Amino acid sequence: MNDQKIIEVINKLVGIIKYHKIKNASELKKYIYTHNFSEKNMKQMKELFAEYGEMNVFNCVLSYYSTKLQNTKKNLIKKIKGFKL
Repeated sequence: MNDQKIIEVINKLVGIIKYHKIKNASELKKYIYTHNFSEKNMKQMKELFAEYGEMNVFNCVLSYYSTKLQNTKKNLIKKIKGFKL
C-alpha cells in the first residue's frame, strides 16, 4: 500500500476517533466492524490491517491523534510501516 493510500485511511480513522470520541483500539475495531462503510473504504482499511496488523494500526492512529502536535503524518507512516507483517 502506498503512502497516499495509508494517509487516506488514517484520515478516515482519525475522523471516526474525533467524531465518536473513541478512546482505545478495541473500541475503534468494534466501531469499524459494526458500521457500514463503502466497499472501497472497507477494502482499503482491510488491506492496511492485513499488511500491518489491526491493533498496530489502531494504536498508531490513536497515538497520532492524541499527540498530533508532535507527530506528522510522515512519522506516523514510518511507525506503521515498522509493523509490516
